[in-house]
Amino acid sequence: MSGDSAIDRTIAKAKNYFQADARQCSVALWGDSVLYGGYDLGESRLDEPPADALRRLRPRWKVTDHSSNGASATYFSDDFLRSELPERVQLIQYGHNDQILELPYEERMREMIEHAQAKKRSLIITGLSNVERTDKEIGYHAMARRLAQQHHVWFADFGNVEFHDGDTFDGRHPRPAYSLRLVQRIVQTLDQVAPECASS
Repeated sequence: MSGDSAIDRTIAKAKNYFQADARQCSVALWGDSVLYGGYDLGESRLDEPPADALRRLRPRWKVTDHSSNGASATYFSDDFLRSELPERVQLIQYGHNDQILELPYEERMREMIEHAQAKKRSLIITGLSNVERTDKEIGYHAMARRLAQQHHVWFADFGNVEFHDGDTFDGRHPRPAYSLRLVQRIVQTLDQVAPECASS
């Protein structure tokens, strides 16, 4: 499925629910190597990481990149919870490493969601991208969707982005074309969260 139809309509009412200054076009990215653009066991990074691709596609947005290789909701939630979250939109992409290590993903995600809502920030959750897609990964992705629905925040649905064999370096880390499609899903969601920030 392509276009904004893939953005979860059941939570579309989140659009203006926790909105900061309507003229402020700023977004913070919190995620793992998929959002960082890392691969080759963290030794390499895409020539155009997702944060840079987002800046190119939507230059009005000020992008703060908190993503890093190996990150997880469990081990990086403290950084999120300590932050004043100055950006209008907070995007959370964690999940892959939580499911690998069987960490308490749902509890930590819920804490971050509640913190963002207390700060009156718009929040986007992406779920897990379409990599190895084990039963456990599918379960964690469903958990992310459920959290978004329960808390009425945006769900960008990385799991529903077009995916082909060979789209990753190693079964997990996106090659440039797939990484760009994931960023385009972020763009589609941001355009709905803040349409006034969409112009190039």
